[in-house]
Amino acid sequence: MNLNIQSSLGNQARILKDWGRLKEAMDLHKQEEKICRELKNLNGLATSLANQALLLSQKMGKYKEALPLAEEAVRIFKKVNPSMVQKGEQILNFVKSNL
Repeated sequence: MNLNIQSSLGNQARILKDWGRLKEAMDLHKQEEKICRELKNLNGLATSLANQALLLSQKMGKYKEALPLAEEAVRIFKKVNPSMVQKGEQILNFVKSNL
């Protein structure tokens, strides 16, 4: 049940981001992150963190806030989903290049 809620929150956040409703999108990503941490859903957590880092950096220009999220996402992806490491590192490099 909570995995479905977590996934739904992430999907809704991406839609809100596309609509330009950035604060609402970020709030949903934070809720998604909380659920993933509670459930120990590391892949979902890393995805949520990466999405938050993207939103903060690309859409909001908040690179310093995005940095620890991107770093944590890469660390988790290395442990649980190596196929996503490259994507996580791209986000991290983008954030770092704008600091």
